[in-house]
Amino acid sequence: MPALNARRRQAICLMGEDGEAAASMEAGLALRAAAAACEGFSGRLLRKLPFLAHAASAPAGGARARGAGCRVLGCTGFARALEAAARAEALDRRLLAPCEGGPE
Repeated sequence: MPALNARRRQAICLMGEDGEAAASMEAGLALRAAAAACEGFSGRLLRKLPFLAHAASAPAGGARARGAGCRVLGCTGFARALEAAARAEALDRRLLAPCEGGPE
């Protein structure tokens, strides 16, 4: 356990000195939350999830010109979009489950 505490102290020191390390840690935590939200999903849904996250984060109105209304997501933003898509999918599945012929 002392090694873990030393690593944690080192990470905290790095976060204070380097914004990139803090952003990396934030992205890792967001990705971990997204993975937790995906628990119990089938492989097919896991393959579909990045597309759902991308579609949900795309600008409304279908801007086709490059740079026209486009929003660039960083790693943390996309991980949050993945988590939101996973939670939305889980909610949809819970709502469909009582219906006849709902998801398996």
